[in-house]
Amino acid sequence: INYDTYQVKKALPALIGGIIAANFSILITRMIVDFAQVLTATFAGDPAKLAKEYLCAVGFGPTVNNSIGAIGAALTSNILIIILGILLIIAILIVSILLWIRKVVIFLLVAVAPVAMILYAFPPTQGIFKQWWSQFLKWVFMGPIIMALMWMASQIGSSNCGGGTFNVSLMLAVIGVSYLAAIVPFKLGGAVMGA
Repeated sequence: INYDTYQVKKALPALIGGIIAANFSILITRMIVDFAQVLTATFAGDPAKLAKEYLCAVGFGPTVNNSIGAIGAALTSNILIIILGILLIIAILIVSILLWIRKVVIFLLVAVAPVAMILYAFPPTQGIFKQWWSQFLKWVFMGPIIMALMWMASQIGSSNCGGGTFNVSLMLAVIGVSYLAAIVPFKLGGAVMGA
């Protein structure tokens, strides 16, 4: 066996660092996930209030007044509200599924974290570690970004709870921000989400 002692001496500190990092990998990943969960909870706040504001955005709030002069105009307005409400429900359903997928992917990435940390020790496999780290951060911080957008949409929708006439442009803004929340994971996840 022909070993180059210089290469062994050069790789030894990185190997020791990788082994130590592998032992603390669950702790490291847990701290990052917990930080992201705190951010997510900050934007989610009270789920009942968030749901109420979304219902107001769709026109099902407790004090929404849809008073329009003619019967035909009222019927047209209600059909439009129903169609837009269905679009909003689809966006929320997509976001819910993506958040569930996010949870499963994070579990899998945390499970392989020790191996990924050891892969960082060897120069030929550092690319695999960097890819794992990039995907881990994208999936972890996808939740806070989605919840920030959903919170923003609910704040826009809460303007329809005030009593007066229902504002369709606010509903369109809520739908737009909700679809933005559904599109962000595909942009963050890259090839993984595209599959």
